[in-house]
Amino acid sequence: MMTSRAQVTSEARPFREPWTAPPELARSIPREVQLTSAGRVLAGVAVLLLAGALGGGVTLYVAATRDLERTRQRGPDAVVAEARVVATRLVRGERPRRIVTYEYVAGGEQRRGSVSFRQREWAKAEVGSRLEIRYLPSEPETSWVPGHEATGVPVWSVPLLVLPMALGALMIFHALRRDRDLLACGRPVRARVTGARRVRHSHSSGYRVQYEFTTLSGATRFGSFQKTTHPPEVDALLTILYDPDEPKRQARYPMKLVRPARPPRGTIRPS
Repeated sequence: MMTSRAQVTSEARPFREPWTAPPELARSIPREVQLTSAGRVLAGVAVLLLAGALGGGVTLYVAATRDLERTRQRGPDAVVAEARVVATRLVRGERPRRIVTYEYVAGGEQRRGSVSFRQREWAKAEVGSRLEIRYLPSEPETSWVPGHEATGVPVWSVPLLVLPMALGALMIFHALRRDRDLLACGRPVRARVTGARRVRHSHSSGYRVQYEFTTLSGATRFGSFQKTTHPPEVDALLTILYDPDEPKRQARYPMKLVRPARPPRGTIRPS
């Protein structure tokens, strides 16, 4: 929605050009409103964000609490064992690391694990060397080298995932609701283009079109909207919807996210 901040002035140029509001805006208030294709896509994105926030939040929380419990058990319940290095792999980069694969026996079975060593620890990463490891009796397949325990998923990461997604969904729903309310109960009025200036953003450019209109009380209001290309000429007439109780809530008609619902067949349209 192209909502703009409005100002009040005591001077206004009179309108001399003929203008009539679109017939669909002459319906009784509140008008029936439906989403446009863009509005439906945006609503779908909001639903996906909410579902992702809920599902991802639950999954992450379960993983975080499981890892936290596992960390608590490592001290008193861990079993000390000896493992043998069977393979190594060098990972190059700014901070080279050696990935070490080792084997150990736990629960009557031979098992494998791996650990990442920094460069200063490579001496104990030779194939055939011995490592002291730990594992939990309840999970013998999961082992670690002391000082190299995997931290797992921290609990504090849950809100970092959930809150941005939920906030994004709520912002979308708020924008759709705001546009819907304005189209349902807003007052249509003619507006005159007073100017357009080119504006540039980080990855795009366009035009900011300024306009003015007169409210039912006789006050002149100003607003603006963004246009990607081909801005209307100065003095061109527009249709604006504004909230009679809060005129700064306004939008150029037709709107991108909502439109008047088509009346049922047999309904008499206003002349």
